[in-house]
Amino acid sequence: MARSMKCVVCLITLSLVVSFPSDDVIIYTKDRFQSAITKDNHFVLFCKPISNPCKRVTPLWAELHQLYGSNGSAVLLAQVDCTAEKELCADQKVKHMPVFRFFYKDPTDFTDFKGRRTFESLHRFIEDEIHNAENVTVPTLPDAVVELGAKRFRNFIAQELHFVQFYSPWCGHCKMLAPTWHQLAMEVAGSVHLFISQVDCSKASNLCVDYGIKGYPSLVLFSNGTEIDRYTGNRDLESLKGYVESKVDEYVEDEIPETETENGVLVLTEESFSFIVNENLVLVNFYTPWCERCKEVLEVWQQLAEANRDRELVLAKVDCEDQTYICQSRSITVFPTLILYQEGLHLYDYNENLTLEDLQKFIDKFTIMLHSEL
Repeated sequence: MARSMKCVVCLITLSLVVSFPSDDVIIYTKDRFQSAITKDNHFVLFCKPISNPCKRVTPLWAELHQLYGSNGSAVLLAQVDCTAEKELCADQKVKHMPVFRFFYKDPTDFTDFKGRRTFESLHRFIEDEIHNAENVTVPTLPDAVVELGAKRFRNFIAQELHFVQFYSPWCGHCKMLAPTWHQLAMEVAGSVHLFISQVDCSKASNLCVDYGIKGYPSLVLFSNGTEIDRYTGNRDLESLKGYVESKVDEYVEDEIPETETENGVLVLTEESFSFIVNENLVLVNFYTPWCERCKEVLEVWQQLAEANRDRELVLAKVDCEDQTYICQSRSITVFPTLILYQEGLHLYDYNENLTLEDLQKFIDKFTIMLHSEL
């Protein structure tokens, strides 16, 4: 009987993996992945088929496969079952699934898709990466500042507001600005509408010439890929932050996203995170469903929400397996992670005991302190 049940589970899992409307879906094992990935550009879905987030992207993946699955396509679509291929997924440092990853004929050279999971967004991402695949520079993320190379620049700034520093490593003024630029990026990290970036003109000289960069640092504001302003004011943190906040108010339309609560706890998504964090005092619990300690804290979180419902404090949570972009863009890798935000400012990381009593003491202390400052 036990063996029969195991077989049923195996069949269910297999059916989830291959439930696409085509017979030529590519499913990679570790050995096949290593040998094939260097021969063609690949767009790979890393997933655990039994997880709900992965189930939700199955129809989307099927649509993409219908478009790119034919012979002669400029990219191969493949998938990896991280339940069966744990070693491969560990080698690829895949933690929060599903992960959509574009490989440039090299298992170490790739770009992850971090946008909204819609067919249009994924299709546009794949087309952009196909275009750049022959000579791509993948941006790295030192903390909250995005370092952009020439090949990725235009695609990266194509949507939302981007405040970009064009600099040179030998420039003394650039070196003086560096810590302030980093702090500015940290200050606005809660925003999904504004990104702080930089371009090293000693490496991307043609790009800098194209944008008419003649002095360093040059601070340029882009909206949806178009230059709209060059900043010439003071370079202290307060002045820079005031400038970008005014531009967000000017260029970003106010949208009040739909929100939902579970047992008094606000559930945050990509659409609602920035709005809620920027407008409130919020204590956010970043968690994953598979984390045993997280399950305990979620129960405590509900009790805290009930006990503090009359306070000007929002108790919220983010499922990092479902909302991967929120967590990856904020370098959340340990669960649970508890962060207190105040009107967009990353105020405090809670690293103490996770009991109801200790968390309530923390809330009491901070709310009293914040009210005394007001």
